[in-house]
Amino acid sequence: MTSDAVIVGARCAGASLAVHLARAGLTVAVLDAAKLPSNQAMSTHLIQPPGMDELDGLGIGARVRARTPGIQAGRFDFDDRTMTLRYGAGRTAHCLRRAELDAMLQAAAVAAGAALQPESRVVGLVRATDGRVTGVDVHRASGRTERLHARLVIGADGRNSTIARLVAAEEYLGYDAPRACYWAYWRRPAGWDAGLLYNGSQRDLSRVLFPTDDDLVLIASSPPVARAHAWRADHRAAYLADLRACAPLAALLGDDEPVGRVLGMVKTRYFFRAAVGPGWALVG
Repeated sequence: MTSDAVIVGARCAGASLAVHLARAGLTVAVLDAAKLPSNQAMSTHLIQPPGMDELDGLGIGARVRARTPGIQAGRFDFDDRTMTLRYGAGRTAHCLRRAELDAMLQAAAVAAGAALQPESRVVGLVRATDGRVTGVDVHRASGRTERLHARLVIGADGRNSTIARLVAAEEYLGYDAPRACYWAYWRRPAGWDAGLLYNGSQRDLSRVLFPTDDDLVLIASSPPVARAHAWRADHRAAYLADLRACAPLAALLGDDEPVGRVLGMVKTRYFFRAAVGPGWALVG
């Protein structure tokens, strides 16, 4: 059997695209290497109002709004200046943690008619004699390797995309990020308005706070990479010390501790890639 499209990656990009293609009447298989549902740790998941418009189109916007506070404005501290900027009337941002958001998107893809296949890792491409991509070889959790044919193979599997690697998609306009990022969830401080996000920069330091679901906030710090290397010995202690050195956050947090692990990325690269080729495309 040949599908119209095989989408590799069932997160925000892949699941959303699957909804649109399936609604258009195409046969769609969506593969993900993970056992679903699962968390996607490397994301701070703030969805701005235009993103909420897209979720409305996908049919899950109301559910996201029901689970999260509507963020109506942002407080920005830049060195010694503070300003508050509001979204337009009736416009709000929302911050739903990825385990639940991704599961909603995957369910929407299935409801639209896509075939979701978790624990399915792409290990190779199928090509025609002219080099055109015509399918993928997939390793299943059972240990079997199967071949899926498709008119179009779409990589929606992130910055370390298997599909991009297999088709040798050219990278351009790339550069190494000047900052690292560490983040964790906290119980929302009693003194913090759930409709307000925070973005603060003092000299070479940067921190953000986003209210999220279940009365939590996500707080991230983005130190310069050179400084972040020194955090590796005990990144949790360094992250906490950094937040307590930020007067607005220190006043809110007091002696509280994060809920769960402190996560981080020290070495990140930003880039574009060639997005299309014979029988393949990349999204996300």
